[in-house]
Amino acid sequence: MVGHIDSPHVRSTLVMSGQTVAAGMAQARRAAEWMEGHEREFMALVGCCRDMRRRNKRGYMRDRAKIWCADHGVSVEGDGFRFANALWAALARYIALYDPALHDMLEMHDSAIDCVGLLPVSWHDFGKAA
Repeated sequence: MVGHIDSPHVRSTLVMSGQTVAAGMAQARRAAEWMEGHEREFMALVGCCRDMRRRNKRGYMRDRAKIWCADHGVSVEGDGFRFANALWAALARYIALYDPALHDMLEMHDSAIDCVGLLPVSWHDFGKAA
């Protein structure tokens, strides 16, 4: 695929099929659209993850990030402080690309997005090291 960024998560059990690729493309488009308009919120998530790493807080990162966002007034989805699994899967991958030191604590599981990769974002070259 032209203009894609390889996922930092290596798919292990998810079988690639037409349906999975279609779901992955929809997930990649939705995540890229969110990323384009939410650089500040993304950087806040990176800061949240860095702080948790510094304090050695591991496990349930999606839930920890959701609570952190609610406590700090950072809205990730249009209707408040929640993360759909599909959006968090993509954001975790963007976070791992932005700061590879966070990869090991993000607990990534196979996702349809791993079949297609991430899409470029205008404000950062996630295909290269930060």
